[in-house]
Amino acid sequence: MADICGIIAEYNPFHNGHLHQLRWAKKITGANAAVVALSGNFVQRGEAALIDKFRRTEAALHCGADMVLELPVPYATASAEAFALGGCRLLAATGMVDALCFGSESGDIAPLHRLATLLCNENADFKRILRQKLASGASFPAARAYALGAICPAATHIISSPNNILGIEYLKAIIKESLPLVPATSLRYGADHHATDFLQDSASASSIRKHVRGGGSLDALAPLMPAQSLDILRQEHDLSAINHIDNFSPFFHFALQRGTYGTSEGLQNRITAAARDHYLISHIIAAAKCKNHTRTAIQRAILHIILDISRQNHYAPIPYIRVLGFRRSRRDLLHKLHKTANLPVITNLKHTANLPAAAKTLLDMELAATKIYWLAMRPHGVAAINELATPMVIV
Repeated sequence: MADICGIIAEYNPFHNGHLHQLRWAKKITGANAAVVALSGNFVQRGEAALIDKFRRTEAALHCGADMVLELPVPYATASAEAFALGGCRLLAATGMVDALCFGSESGDIAPLHRLATLLCNENADFKRILRQKLASGASFPAARAYALGAICPAATHIISSPNNILGIEYLKAIIKESLPLVPATSLRYGADHHATDFLQDSASASSIRKHVRGGGSLDALAPLMPAQSLDILRQEHDLSAINHIDNFSPFFHFALQRGTYGTSEGLQNRITAAARDHYLISHIIAAAKCKNHTRTAIQRAILHIILDISRQNHYAPIPYIRVLGFRRSRRDLLHKLHKTANLPVITNLKHTANLPAAAKTLLDMELAATKIYWLAMRPHGVAAINELATPMVIV
């Protein structure tokens, strides 16, 4: 049984499925606290979060999380492999989180663990099939899924589901890095990851975002989200206008002038060619999309160009632990973190002068990303939050 369980999340926004997972995680592990590694203002799909990280932290703490840590932007916006690796490294570095809990379509840890082990020890047949599929023009995720299915036919239905795929990546990270995290998975609650319809009491985060950005009534979300989370959403400005990817178009075209991009040459060429004919990012994505490159991969690559994030950044060691917030009743977790963490712990950005060079570099990248996040909202009358002056969230 665990003392403190960890969850890696985006909460974009926090809904009933997340509430269910938090409660399940504590129950199944016997943990007395849950620590969440939360994506910042940009998320894994390569877009801005619907609401900022401090408000999402507040929602999580009101709804059962006991402490929230920031998953730095290079890892939060990376592919599933680097996203999972960054999140697992962060939780392990606390020295106090001893279990990792995640939702999956499988709901069974055993088959996911078998596939993770296979991928950690790729045999010659797997590598050969993977190379052949890549040579045929398939994207890497598609080629890897094909090779995995060829080697292990039972895997085909498992690796067709996004939460299973992410779960396998969590397990790979734990195995490869020998991290002291005991994994546990629960059956994904309610609506499917890609579902566009609302069920009686659940909906996917993507369907909620689509509803909100389409100007839908927030009252319709009442059965789908905890009241505290919905109240935070109600405090926002015109959610149908802000945080749209096209708001970042000026930053993208400016960033292109740097001439160095953290993406593959083929994808880079497609993006730059599309940018010569189109201004809005949504139009560039549509023009660049092809068999080899999915919409999400292109969107993520564009965000990395904007934020000047390279592949090396995705896999670099985590250099610090930043606390975004905690529950007042669990202040003991903050004291414990300072004692057990094997990395510098940041609770106040004004006190970071003595950070190691790698930590300062990453923190500067994080602060620059936040500035871009808020600058893109200025045309919509949204006042920026001064991150340097923003304290931890305590509820």
